[in-house]
Amino acid sequence: MQDVNTITSWLISEVEELLSVEAGQVAIDRPLADYGLSSMTGMILSGNIEDWLGIQLDPAVAWEYPTIESLAAYLAGEAQTQPVAISI
Repeated sequence: MQDVNTITSWLISEVEELLSVEAGQVAIDRPLADYGLSSMTGMILSGNIEDWLGIQLDPAVAWEYPTIESLAAYLAGEAQTQPVAISI
């Protein structure tokens, strides 16, 4: 399970890479759409989050929680309530 600070840091790095934002320029309280998040990149972000946390998400999660701050808080709660998929 990941805490909100770890998720926030991961999201910042992911947004920098996915949306080609210069390192250190992402504000956690600014809408992701301001950085160029589109429906396609939102779905990619959702899939990357699912892979990283091992949880199922609505593909529109980045629109429902439009800032890194709100998304990280939501994900921290979800990561603790959903079972983690284990591969054998």
